[in-house]
Amino acid sequence: MHPLPLCRSILILSLAGPGLGAQETVVESWCEEMEPPLSLRQMLLEQDHLLEDGLQGFWETCHEKVLKSADLVAEAAAVELLLRDEVGSVLENQIAEERRNGDPDKRLPRMQAVLAWVNSPKPLPEIWGTPAKPVKRGRKRSFTVAGRKHSVKTQAWGGHEYALVPGGGSWQTASEWCRATGGYLVCIESREELEFIGRHLLNPEEEGYPRLDTIPPHRYNYWVGASDSRQEGTWQWGSGRKVEKNLFHINGIPPQPSNFNWGENHAGLVRFLHPDRGRSEVGMVSWHGPSRSQGICEWGRATLPAPWDVLADKALGKTLAPYWEQHGDSQLKIAEALAKVQNSGTVRKAAKEYGRLVSATRDDFQEDISKQRRALIRQGDDRGAALLEDLSQGLDLGAFCAEPAPLAPVPRESGRRLLGRAFGRSYYASTTALTWVDAEQACRAWGASLPFPRSRLELELLAHMLRRPGAPDATWLAVATHPNGARSGWRSPHGPWSTSAPNWLRALLSDAADGRGGLYAFGLVLPTSWSPSGGGRELQLPDQSTSDGPKFWARSTEIRTRFLYVVEGEPRP
Repeated sequence: MHPLPLCRSILILSLAGPGLGAQETVVESWCEEMEPPLSLRQMLLEQDHLLEDGLQGFWETCHEKVLKSADLVAEAAAVELLLRDEVGSVLENQIAEERRNGDPDKRLPRMQAVLAWVNSPKPLPEIWGTPAKPVKRGRKRSFTVAGRKHSVKTQAWGGHEYALVPGGGSWQTASEWCRATGGYLVCIESREELEFIGRHLLNPEEEGYPRLDTIPPHRYNYWVGASDSRQEGTWQWGSGRKVEKNLFHINGIPPQPSNFNWGENHAGLVRFLHPDRGRSEVGMVSWHGPSRSQGICEWGRATLPAPWDVLADKALGKTLAPYWEQHGDSQLKIAEALAKVQNSGTVRKAAKEYGRLVSATRDDFQEDISKQRRALIRQGDDRGAALLEDLSQGLDLGAFCAEPAPLAPVPRESGRRLLGRAFGRSYYASTTALTWVDAEQACRAWGASLPFPRSRLELELLAHMLRRPGAPDATWLAVATHPNGARSGWRSPHGPWSTSAPNWLRALLSDAADGRGGLYAFGLVLPTSWSPSGGGRELQLPDQSTSDGPKFWARSTEIRTRFLYVVEGEPRP
């Protein structure tokens, strides 16, 4: 049994509510585990029952529109196959021409590997940069990013341009700035390119460090586009091309890439003191992605990953370039058609009806909570009354109320496991361990979100999900501090924590902020029987003893872990 602190002080009042039938739901098993007072148990079961009925009514009303959305998605898939067939046809012609010419450059095996890639389910690589005319000298360039004007002085090498990203920030922030300007975080493909960047873009007055673990990264690190965030030890440039490890400062202390502390999944440039040559040189080192450093932006077409690097610009102009242009046009048309279906009168009317139901059930729930809270105040039970006030605040923030999912089907994680469904929300266990940023991005692609508990009761429900078979030992929550470069302030996809988080979570985050340090970003992890490695800090809920209820850890967002994710209001399987 895992008792719920909230329920210990609540006065038991009788409240009749509809049953959910003989089949046990997750809410029922959760109540069996925490043993709440009968009145609260019945309120929770009733809320779950009414929301599920309301969602079922919504999906039955929108059935024809759901079929229409599915047809549009199928149409997009058919267009995708045609576009890939066109790429394949062009490649087959190029391969035939190469054979007729005798394959003087021994390119046929790699071209055949490209054709095999096109005929496989793997996504085609994105072209980074434009095939502009080679640049011979640097120049002054101006950009407007996120409503702000920026001016940079570029340096030219090998037909490409390079410049420092204005201001300091995280790896993610620097990468987003570069992409917004038509460039990308620099992809260094040779020792010569590395040395050019070191001479012209790194501060020549910076001291070379004999020990890399003593370098202040916010002062001496320059972000580049290398990352191994998806798979530890597999370093790739943003273009997908493999990073040559000899570009790293292999002989550093610690050797690079090191993953030295709390997960180092991105790379930057530093000056180091060469142990044999006795002079300052430039090398790549692994750093924390959220550390504040300058980035180096590159403009010009990046080399594609093997075997695609066999294709010259002219061949790309006949294959990948038209594919991505037509792919973008097709996706835009499908998105507009899906939006039209989503905004149809039938769907809007069904959503309005469901919204009225949610509002009515929330009002009834709040009224029952208010009655119990007044009774506790009369009894002098201030703690119980405060906990009920937390539950009331959670309902106002959206606890135990799900919105219907979009009608169009979205890609799903391969092999995902449904742990349970409660209050119209489906809880899934991820199959892979990801960093906080990658997990949040993956959730968006799956039409899901990381859990965001708006009340202590929802927190207890998450703990119950983590104890179910097949669940991970911990989960990221949808809240982190400066993952995208801000110096301070917790954020979540639901908005700033100061307005979207309940009082107890704000107190928890304030406690984490007191000891987090300025260079690292942290996510929140909700462990059960698991203790995180790689650094972090255990946090305690207000009014919670050391053995009472779930535990939080503030830890680096660079650590990988499996996690729970939530899909709102999808149809029952």
